[in-house]
Amino acid sequence: PGFMAWILDLRNRIGIPHSLAGIGIDDRQVDRVGQMAVEDPSAAGNPVTFTAAQYAEILHRAIAGNL
Repeated sequence: PGFMAWILDLRNRIGIPHSLAGIGIDDRQVDRVGQMAVEDPSAAGNPVTFTAAQYAEILHRAIAGNL
């Protein structure tokens, strides 16, 4: 909890929103973004392979601010 607490405190002190929604990003295209992430050539370098649905879920969580 030490490092995460420090990051969250820093974010609060300098005014970084807790979610992507806080900077105006919505969830209208999360499925499209998930599919694009799978098709991105750089995805092959990731140590863990994700499906389009998993990428979409990561984006949903980031938009909502769920850690």
